[in-house]
Amino acid sequence: MRDGERQYYARRNRQRMPDGERILWWYLRGGRMGAAFRRQHVVGSHILDFAALSIKLNIEIDGQQHIESSRDGRRDGHLVQRGWTVLRFTNYDMAHELEGVLRVVEETIEDLKAGQRKPGIWVSRKWGD
Repeated sequence: MRDGERQYYARRNRQRMPDGERILWWYLRGGRMGAAFRRQHVVGSHILDFAALSIKLNIEIDGQQHIESSRDGRRDGHLVQRGWTVLRFTNYDMAHELEGVLRVVEETIEDLKAGQRKPGIWVSRKWGD
């Protein structure tokens, strides 16, 4: 995919946010959780759901199609190699475990700002019933 195409898809995704992303964006926008986030931000060949550039934190909200996705694993590994921390939650988490999601995000932001966490991947394993 060329850069112009990625920009187009990122813009389109911002206009068509799923409910889980819309909920999380309400909490992230305007630095409410202690870091400035961009949504559907292009980093290299990837479009990140939510990116805090100052602390290199990427938050992804995934549907069922991402279960055990090798493509997502390669992408996350590539981001970690570039110094990013990746948090990956599910739509189920957003609907049923919002308080826990927000706690993990807040703790991660605090740790990254304090330099207490190395780049890595954290994946929720709750996919609902």
